[in-house]
Amino acid sequence: MIKRTCATLSLLCLSACSDAPVDGASVTDAAAPWDTAVTRLPDSGSADARDAEVVSDAAVVDAADASLPPGVLDTTVVEQIVEPEGSGKDDANNSYTDQNYWNFCMPGAVTVALYYFLPSNVTTWPAADFKEPANAPNTIPAAGTHWKSDEKVNGYHTYGRAYLMYLAEEVKPPSFKTAGTASFASYPTTGATLVDAREVLNWEASKHAANYGSFFYSIVSASGLTANKLHADVKSTIDGGHAVVVAADTAKLPNWSRSLSHAITIVGYDDVAKTYKYTDTCGVHCNGSPKSKNGGLWNISQVTMFDSIVADGAGYIK
Repeated sequence: MIKRTCATLSLLCLSACSDAPVDGASVTDAAAPWDTAVTRLPDSGSADARDAEVVSDAAVVDAADASLPPGVLDTTVVEQIVEPEGSGKDDANNSYTDQNYWNFCMPGAVTVALYYFLPSNVTTWPAADFKEPANAPNTIPAAGTHWKSDEKVNGYHTYGRAYLMYLAEEVKPPSFKTAGTASFASYPTTGATLVDAREVLNWEASKHAANYGSFFYSIVSASGLTANKLHADVKSTIDGGHAVVVAADTAKLPNWSRSLSHAITIVGYDDVAKTYKYTDTCGVHCNGSPKSKNGGLWNISQVTMFDSIVADGAGYIK
């Protein structure tokens, strides 16, 4: 059974794609629980330079939309959020190869969750060039790859690529010594921890508030988790109009055919069918499974989702 590779921390996700090489020794999340992660230390970094360019967020995502069934968020936009592929053409028609992009599942899942706080960040973030803060390969344009918020460069439509890339490579909460949700200490990236994802979620959702750390999201460990606890957290979060970021073992997900540590986002529940609805920003070429697709929504039994979290061993952010 293939598991993610990383050094010691609970890092998500790692080289799901069949044509993306995986380096390092295989370990399991159970050997490295999320709460042992070493968070990045504060430095003198200031506000993000791109803040002034972002359109102020006047849009409101209404959790109580009468047109939606109970327990389901509006997924019109988030089901079209897909990570950039590890090679191909960017939105400026530049050719590139960057193995880091195969491992942006956590920034992708965070992008989905942040849509329910900051929808215009996902749909109108300014187009720009994006380059890793460290260990960027020489197989991308010198200024970085160019991405828009609304595009169709690979033959399928996506929203949020520009914001996803900002979150992956440039976001810098005060607790971070270096920028980016993902770790760029090596190439390719080993992914992101739940701790760092939580920091980014709260930093962005609070619009960079001084007390951002306690704004909304917190981590629930897979250790000692029960199905009832998971469901109570999913239900309260979804009913409040927000999404749950999950670290899951892909072997138990219906759109995968192998076992990897991966990040997805729960955006709905159905207590009659006993299912959860989730998005997966890892597309067809990233996933490599014949079951995969670019964007869309997936239904999974509540029992199986619980099993996937426990099997992965990290937890979730609610």
